[in-house]
Amino acid sequence: VKELDLHPGARVLVCGVKGGFTASLAAHVVAPKGRVLCLETDEVVADFARAALARDGHDLALVEVRLVEDVTVGFEQGGPWDAVVLNGNVPKIPYPIIEQMNDGGRLLVFLQNERESSQNAFLIRKNRDIVESKACSSFVFTPIYGRHGWDKVETLQEDYKKASEGR
Repeated sequence: VKELDLHPGARVLVCGVKGGFTASLAAHVVAPKGRVLCLETDEVVADFARAALARDGHDLALVEVRLVEDVTVGFEQGGPWDAVVLNGNVPKIPYPIIEQMNDGGRLLVFLQNERESSQNAFLIRKNRDIVESKACSSFVFTPIYGRHGWDKVETLQEDYKKASEGR
């Protein structure tokens, strides 16, 4: 979170809430006038994170956890965002999320390292029409599934059947 250079009043989007730790750290920095919106696909994980954030004393109006179908597309209605954390690894940069950031906005993304089983953390800064990136460190992180994330093998047969029926 330090790499995001957050400040009081900032608007932060966390894609994949996990246990709520990243959201909690961000909320401490952006409070009292900022906002942290967390997107999550799993209701059990979302409920766990809400409870953890409440235990940490966060106002759930400042830190909201919202259930969505796909966290890799961001949340356009709430933007523009000052900072976005894609809280898990993805195979490619989610360009729609960059479009939802304001000029100077920062994206922390964990991209799969093609030669290893780890991911590299990148900080991507949006400046007008130029995007700058900075490699931060290497991690092993859980995957994020979605349009701009990893494919789910479990849905392969379902998708194939739909495609076959559409021909």
